[in-house]
Formats: sequence, C-alpha cells, structure tokens
Amino acid sequence: MAEAYCLEHVSDEYDLIVIDEGQDFDPRWVGAMLDQCNPEGRLYLFEDESQRLYDRDTFDISEAVEIACDDNFRSPKQVCAVINALGLASQPIRSRGPYEGDVPGFHVYAGERDLLRKTATAVESLVERGISLADVVVLSMRGLAASVLMKADRIGPYCTRRFAGTYSSDGEPVWTEGELLVDTVHRFKGQSANGVVLSELEFESLGERERRRLFVGMTRARLAVELVIGEKADSALRDLIG
Repeated sequence: MAEAYCLEHVSDEYDLIVIDEGQDFDPRWVGAMLDQCNPEGRLYLFEDESQRLYDRDTFDISEAVEIACDDNFRSPKQVCAVINALGLASQPIRSRGPYEGDVPGFHVYAGERDLLRKTATAVESLVERGISLADVVVLSMRGLAASVLMKADRIGPYCTRRFAGTYSSDGEPVWTEGELLVDTVHRFKGQSANGVVLSELEFESLGERERRRLFVGMTRARLAVELVIGEKADSALRDLIG
C-alpha cells in the first residue's frame, strides 16, 4: 500500500500537511508527502528521536526551520526524574506537568508463573492508589508473537482484553472480552493511560533499542508507572541509577 501511494499520489494537492511521529516514517513516505504540498503551502513535521522504534533510514529536509522542545506535560515529575536518571531520552526531558507522582515501582520476576503473579501485583498496586482498572494498561516489552501476557486469558483475578491476532471481515482487529487491557508497547504507541504496567522487561544491558522502548512505555502514563522486570534487566537498571 505504501509503495502504491508513493507512486500514485497527486502533486501540489494540499495547502497544509502535518506529519506526526516522523521518526517512524520511511524517507520515501516523507518525499511523497512533500510532493503533495503546493508551492505556497506549509508542512509541519513532528518527530522524537527517543521514540524511534523502527529500523528505518533517517532523513533531512533542507532549509527547514527547526524548533527543539524537550518539555513533557503528560508524565508525573517523579517518572520524568527516573527517565532522566536512566538516560532514556536523547536529551534530558523537562517536566512541565503539575503532578509530582511516585517513583515507579520495580517488581522483579523469575520465570513465567512469577511473571504473571508480579504483573498482577503491579496492577493491584495501581488500583489500590485509586486508579480505576478501566484506566490501567499492561504493556509488554516483547513482540506480539513472543509475549506471554498477550496469550494469557487472566492475569491474577483479571480477565484480559487483548488483540486476538485476527481481523473482522471489514479489517478491524478482533479483541478478547475482559476488563484489563493488555497490549504491546509498539501497538500502544501514541496512546496514554492513567496507570501503566510495563512488563516482560528482559535484557542484560540497556542498549539504544531498549532505551527507546522503555522511554515510549513510561511516557504513556499520566499518573503512575509500575515496572515488571527480569532479574538481569533489574540489575542493569539499578547499576545505572546507582
């Protein structure tokens, strides 16, 4: 579809084009959009290198006016502090939101059964703080195929609402019935929730790919974040925080 769009688009069609999440665009897609902006038109492109989740080539738009902003208005101040302590963003972010919040909780697991138990504990921690279960999301740091949580019918006492891996006849994704939303960081990108549980964090060192996924996941939360993390990943993060 992307290839067909790039070949068949109409030039000089729009007075104004706004591109969001530009860091995830293929350079050819941006070129196709530029062609559609008329000579007197304007194009605004928003991108965040710290949220680059896909291995695509970078691009540059010559003669563009560039404005940099590292302000964060969504995340609690304590969450922003942990993000900066771990060096997750390409530049330290400035917390501009009014809510102080709490330091994210760490729940270390060992094995698949413990993963489910600790994830349930993290969810309960958010609910006990007054966050409605309907405003909580569990996000897996694994992909859809490799995630244990994305295959689990229940997490603790909660039935899960998750992508079933199939689509309806009109192309809409099919979701299971449940009260606790479970998704992957990649699929939930661009959305937010009051309470976020980041789970299935497994790595031996915090490389660039892990930093970006962790940054995206943590900045989905408006009120609180809980981390459900493997033993090696826990050790790596605590070494960084000191």
